[in-house]
Amino acid sequence: MIKESDVRKYISQNLSPVEIDEAKPNDIIIVGARGGAKMILDALKSQGTFNVKYLLDDSKLEYERLSGIKILGGTNLLEDLFEKGYRNIVLAFGTISQRKNRLQMYHVLSTAGWSFPNIIHCQAMIEGSVEMGSGNIVLAGAVVGSGVEMGDYNFINTGSIISHECRLENNVHTAPGSVLAGRVSVGSSTLIGMNSTIYFDINIGENATINNGVVINKDVSNNSIVKI
Repeated sequence: MIKESDVRKYISQNLSPVEIDEAKPNDIIIVGARGGAKMILDALKSQGTFNVKYLLDDSKLEYERLSGIKILGGTNLLEDLFEKGYRNIVLAFGTISQRKNRLQMYHVLSTAGWSFPNIIHCQAMIEGSVEMGSGNIVLAGAVVGSGVEMGDYNFINTGSIISHECRLENNVHTAPGSVLAGRVSVGSSTLIGMNSTIYFDINIGENATINNGVVINKDVSNNSIVKI
């Protein structure tokens, strides 16, 4: 009679361990191996500061590499990677529908000792007076204007414009083509949809969703969904 415990023991003894190279100081890990990861890979390549060593993805994918970078396995390997000396990491998922989960993972990994560098595409325009925290991603063609204050872990997508003196808290996603006029304030985990326009001096709350193509000319409360 074969017991379940015997099967589990056999599997654990016969699984080939994942081989992980020792980390170098400029190596970085990307969690997520889909479209968002492709954009981040290009931004990292243009920035020229970090070497993308591995990608992780918990989904079953039909490919083993993305843009030539090995998909090592799932997030269960993060502890092993940490033991090998890896510290730099970026999360390339959840900017639309899983923003709270993404932010939670950011906090957990930050507490565990992982580092989230700012990733700025060389074709993004960032004024010298901009202040930002850690883990922000600014992609090609984005413009971040004078006196803007950004917290941590914001995702500024391609071609979005954040005008002078705006304030973004944490984990905000400005989608392609979105425009924030001057002195706009955006709460954490909010999505500003594609081609949406936010008027001057508007306050947008936390965890709000501004759908694509919306014109906002009054304040938006927490957890709101604004449609055309």
